[in-house]
Amino acid sequence: MLLGFAALAVYLTWPLARDLDGRIFGLPGDSTGTIALLWSFAEKTGYHFLGTTEIELTGAPFGWEFPNALNVQWAVVFVPAVLATKVIGEVAAYNLIVLSGLVL
Repeated sequence: MLLGFAALAVYLTWPLARDLDGRIFGLPGDSTGTIALLWSFAEKTGYHFLGTTEIELTGAPFGWEFPNALNVQWAVVFVPAVLATKVIGEVAAYNLIVLSGLVL
């Protein structure tokens, strides 16, 4: 069943499935924001479950605090995505999230 839905997802998003690291699904907006979030988790802040994370990349001059309580809800999707980001890059990891969401 999963293989059938995976084949259907690849068929429906063929340009995306053919070039995982060079295209994104959808228009700029939520998709590019998610790609930036994956990059931030993988490269700068890490993925934490308790407390808050101090983000100094934005919110000049002092940065801002990211509440990690939200991350517990996102862990099912974002922990594998952050690990994939470290291995294959943030654009390809985002595209894998999209394809796996279509499959599941």
